[in-house]
Amino acid sequence: MIQQEFFVNNMKCAGCAQQVKSKLQAVPDLEILQLDLANKTILLQFNPQTLSLKDFNQALADTHFSLVNPSTH
Repeated sequence: MIQQEFFVNNMKCAGCAQQVKSKLQAVPDLEILQLDLANKTILLQFNPQTLSLKDFNQALADTHFSLVNPSTH
């Protein structure tokens, strides 16, 4: 298991944060450790052998949110 932080594109309010959290909670074997609305980041714990950024964005596909690596933000 690793912990990795991602930037959340388009997360602007508490309702946005709740929607992101709700969608990602549906991803098996993914744990949300911290969601920071002020910095628009989310800290996730997951197994990189079975999950990736692509999986997280797939869970958010029907929203206007997406995750990106902070280094590419």
